[in-house]
Amino acid sequence: METYEWGLKQPLRSMSDDEKRNVAYHEAGHAVAQYLLKAHARVWKVTIIRRGDSLGLAATKPTQERYNRTDSEILADIQVCLAARAVEEEFLGKKLNGVTSDLRRATEMAGTYLGMVGMGDDLFSYLAIGSRTEALKALRPKINELLKDQMQQVKELVKEHAEFVHAIAEELLMRGDLTGEEIEQIYVRLYGRTRPEPPEVKPRALIESFAEAAPAQLPEEVGDGGRDPE
Repeated sequence: METYEWGLKQPLRSMSDDEKRNVAYHEAGHAVAQYLLKAHARVWKVTIIRRGDSLGLAATKPTQERYNRTDSEILADIQVCLAARAVEEEFLGKKLNGVTSDLRRATEMAGTYLGMVGMGDDLFSYLAIGSRTEALKALRPKINELLKDQMQQVKELVKEHAEFVHAIAEELLMRGDLTGEEIEQIYVRLYGRTRPEPPEVKPRALIESFAEAAPAQLPEEVGDGGRDPE
């Protein structure tokens, strides 16, 4: 199943130790946020072994069939996307280009949260005007404010669980792959208990109204020669 979904394993033997460490911390960030924030999913596999064009990935599987998502669950998914950049900044002291798809997904989810399902302070839906692109341009300031708020929250989460981040990254560097059960074992070894009930994620404050101004365009996606780590 993993080969079908993600492609064949293609270890990069020429990758430097520093680059391997970057990928390990990137995926550890995703794994920690997934493990602690996603109430209806379990971590399935975390790997830093290349599959297809992806240098690594952290995947979850749902624990039950679900047909709706709450505002808290959408925000938790945004934090999972931003967790890799949060770990890069907090533990590696740098920003890496491997977050291209993460930031794109986080931006799209924030646009949906604010502009389609009415979970911000407006009930406006861009579906009514038939131009998602133009609506996202107009919503850009609020989207960025929401993303910055969620980034700050996930930074606090990974700093609070720094030993968990380090332990996962170190195990990935030694072994390449970790299963969800092995992630659970690391958490129990460090904290002496199983995963607590994931917290309800909320914006810290209502997003302020912005003065009318000419809408700025969302930046184009930057190509990096292939898929970045998930």
